Formats: sequence, structure tokens, C-alpha cells
Amino acid sequence: MSLRGLCRRVGIDYYSLCQRKYTKTLWVPGSDIRIGKRQGFSKHVSQLWIPGEPPFERPPTVDYLGAQQMARLRDISAARWWALVHAGDVDRPAVGIVDDLDDPEATEISGWEPPSTQPSTGSLP
Repeated sequence: MSLRGLCRRVGIDYYSLCQRKYTKTLWVPGSDIRIGKRQGFSKHVSQLWIPGEPPFERPPTVDYLGAQQMARLRDISAARWWALVHAGDVDRPAVGIVDDLDDPEATEISGWEPPSTQPSTGSLP
């Protein structure tokens, strides 16, 4: 989830949190998921963080590739990449960053494991 989603989960106003985060009066965990340039929090980290509680050790950040990056790797358009995903010809996203897990209309940024960590399945259709 995004920082905005994390704020909603714990009941803190996003803009208030941003002010407090940068004035060092509230510890906020660093993101542990990165999809391209977007950063977010895993469900695990979002459940561990309680505002005002002492810092905890979070897992290291894991990098994923976004749809545009996956399409560029295959030299196809993003639309073609999504068509392959929806047809089941390539794996569905491994993770997503969304502003609000409880909002079915929320936009999700999807991420896939980099190809070097995926088992080889041959060429794309």
C-alpha cells in the first residue's frame, strides 16, 4: 500500500503525517516494496506500524518491475503486455501498491519479479 493508504489504515491525516514525518516527531517505517519508481509498504509492515510506538526492524526493500518495464523488456507495448496478462499467457503481477486496500475502485500499481528471479518458461506468445 502507499503512504496515503498507510495513513488511512492507522487513522492519521496524510498531510499531517507528512509534516510530522519531516519534523522528526513521528517515526514512519521506510517502504519495503518498490515498483519502478513507486514505493510502498507490504501488508506485513503496514500491520506492524503503530504511530507513536518505537521503531522496528523492517524487511529489506524488494524491487519489482512495473508493466511498462516488463513491456520494454519484451519489446512490446504496455497494452500488449496487459493483453498477455489478462489472457493468462504471462504471470499475473506478484505485488501491487494501492492507496486503500478496502476500496475496490482504488488504482493499483502492479509489479512483477525481475526476469532473473522468474523461472524460465520459454518465449512469449
